[in-house]
Amino acid sequence: MTLGNRIREARIRQRLTQKDVAGAYITRNMLSKIENGSATPSVMTLKYLSEALSVPVGYLMNGETDGPSELRGHLSEIGRLAGLIMDGARAEPLALCIKARALLASGEAEAAKELLTSSAPENFSAGERRDIYAALEECCKASDDYKAAYEYACKRIT
Repeated sequence: MTLGNRIREARIRQRLTQKDVAGAYITRNMLSKIENGSATPSVMTLKYLSEALSVPVGYLMNGETDGPSELRGHLSEIGRLAGLIMDGARAEPLALCIKARALLASGEAEAAKELLTSSAPENFSAGERRDIYAALEECCKASDDYKAAYEYACKRIT
């Protein structure tokens, strides 16, 4: 697999458009050329793309370091550990958010949203609710439910 293919794969897996990834650092056209193999990114551009795609530079370069499949394993373990913290009578908001974000990063936005909404956020303190609503907002964005994301954003800031 080429550098451009790994960049495209990481972008698509995260449901990002070329415009989302390009941001203000490079043009969408340049990103397209990099993905198609007709341009080679500079070291700084490669570092930027690595950060924008949340993958290590080494994965983009050779695909042999902590890539997405190994990352999913780490996320699964993080979710498992958060679940151990949550097995008390009252779920800890921090553990809920960690487990939900691990699910979200693994592409399981609906499962993360279900976990958070079933925790009855209204029973937590204002600060804890803000954390939960921020995580719910991200879940809704990942599911392309922007209306619900907006509603959770409003709850978070009020």
